[in-house]
Order: sequence, then structure tokens, then C-alpha cells
Amino acid sequence: MSSPAGTARPRLPGRRWRAALAPLLIAHALAYPVALLSALACMPLAIISRRRALLDARPGDPTHPIISDVARDLSLTAVEAAQVQLVLEVVLGAALVALVLVHLAALPWAAAETRASTGVREAARGRRVFVYCFALIVAGMLLLGAASWVWLFVAPATSAAD
Repeated sequence: MSSPAGTARPRLPGRRWRAALAPLLIAHALAYPVALLSALACMPLAIISRRRALLDARPGDPTHPIISDVARDLSLTAVEAAQVQLVLEVVLGAALVALVLVHLAALPWAAAETRASTGVREAARGRRVFVYCFALIVAGMLLLGAASWVWLFVAPATSAAD
């Protein structure tokens, strides 16, 4: 039985928190592709921003054991492993920020769903806030990625003496 638009939906007390799970699970499922998108978008920025450190990398620089294991499996030199770690630090940070932003964007929707007196319009408003925030995050990552990859391949190479 559906209620007319703008009226309160009847809910059982135990169902309040279950109602919040759906928006949070949807956001959680959508956060991973966005994190991948942000990681791909930030790779050129990591290369450009850490250019000097990448050129000056030394064999003893990789400190994380996962990087050392992957470098051994892929037969990377110690310098290449150090360079991979320098890029991954920025890329993983960007992915983590994207994960958090998408989850935070779902909070207004989840909050609107948990309130027992929430009307259909307020729940729809919370969902709209999530959709707009999610679209803004994805569009921002797409623009950032396109600009940074174009910049990486089109910008003139500077001398190694920088």
C-alpha cells in the first residue's frame, strides 16, 4: 500500500535503520568504480608532481613490503620499484578520498530514510542530493583525468636539469 505524495510513510521501529542500509549499500557499491576512476585520473598528476623524486629515485627507496613483493614478481629493478611506490602513494590517496566522498554523499539520503516521519518528498530530496553529489564527483574525476592525461602527453618535455 503506497501513501499519497507528501504524506508520512508508516514504518515499524526496527525498520528505521534497515531503511538507511539501502542508500549506504548503493553508495558503497558505486564508490569502487569512482575510486578506480580517480586513481586513473590522478596517475599523470602523480607523475608530474613527483617528477623530480621519480628521476632521483634510488634502489633503497621502496619501503612497503607489498611493493617489494610485487617488484620481485614482476622482475622490476629496485629503482623501478621505488618509482612505482612514489606514484602509488598519490594514486591510492586519491582513491581513498573518492571512496570517502561517495560515502559522505549518501548520508543525507540515508538520514532522510531513517526518520520515521519522513515523507515521500523528503526521501526523494535526499536521493536527489546523493545523485547530484555523485554526478558532480564523477564529472570532476572525468574532467581531472582527461585534463591530466592530455597534459602529460601534450605538454612539452622539460630538460632533466629542472
